[in-house]
Amino acid sequence: MRHIGICVIALCLAAPAASEQPPAKAVSLSSAFTPGEISRYNVDVQVTGTTKLPGASQPSSVEAVLSLEVTHTVGQRAEDGSMQLYIAAAHPSAIIGGQKVALTKDVFPQLIALFDSSGDVTRLYAPDAMAVRLPGITYRSMLILFRPYAPAGDLKPGATWKKALILPPETEKYDLSCTLEALEDIGGVHTARVRTDVTVFPGAPMDYAAKGFAVTHFSLDGGLLKSRAEMVIKTSSSGPESPTETPGPDTPGQVEIVVKINIHRADLALSAK
Repeated sequence: MRHIGICVIALCLAAPAASEQPPAKAVSLSSAFTPGEISRYNVDVQVTGTTKLPGASQPSSVEAVLSLEVTHTVGQRAEDGSMQLYIAAAHPSAIIGGQKVALTKDVFPQLIALFDSSGDVTRLYAPDAMAVRLPGITYRSMLILFRPYAPAGDLKPGATWKKALILPPETEKYDLSCTLEALEDIGGVHTARVRTDVTVFPGAPMDYAAKGFAVTHFSLDGGLLKSRAEMVIKTSSSGPESPTETPGPDTPGQVEIVVKINIHRADLALSAK
C-alpha cells in the first residue's frame, strides 16, 4: 500500500490567485528555447482519495503530500533545429498517511525530452516503465504543463486554441483546450493567465479516466511563473476472474483520487508591486 501511495504522489498538473490586470492588449505567447538556459521550480503535490487492491474487502484511504525541486536545463540546438531538455528532481520529501516516507532516486529519475524545431516533443528518454504504470499526468509527462502551446501571432484575452500531445515512447494522448483568460502583473512581471483543460486518453492496455485543468501564469518574456492545478483520476480493475486466483504484481486495482499541484518558479526574483 505504501508503494501505491508513493507512486500516486508522482502524478501532476497545475491554477493561481488573481492579481492586478493591465489594460487588455494583444500579446504573443509563442515560447522559444534558449540554449544553456536553466530554470528551477518548486513543486508541491497534495493527493486525497481511495485505493482498493483486487481481493481486498474495503478500500483504503490515500492521503499524501509531496514536495520537490525540478530543474529544466536546455541543451544546444542541433543542425535540424531540434533541442534536448534535461529534467532533474532534487530534495523530494513525502508524507503519506501522516508518516514521513523516504523516496528513492528511481521514483524521480533524470529525464531527457527531445523537441523538434517547432517546439513539439518527439521523444522522451527515460528509464524503463515501472511494473505498475501510473495513470493521468505523471512525473514523466509533467513537462507538457510548462508551455502554453499557443498559435503564432498576437492573441487577445478570450482567445482559445487546442493541442493534442503524445510523448513517444509513451502511448497516452493528452488533449489540451486552452483559453487566454487575462493579462496580469505579478510582482512587476507581465504575465498571461492561461487556463488549460486536460483530458488524458490512456494507451492500451491501460484503462482509466483522467480529467483536470491547469491555470498558469506565463511570463511574457517566456516561461512558467506559477501554476495551480487539479486533476481527478479514476481507474478500476476486475482483478482475478475467480476468487481462487491470486492478483498479479501489475494488477492495479481500483483508484479514485484528486491531485492538486502548485508550481512556482524558484529562481526568478520578483520585484515589489
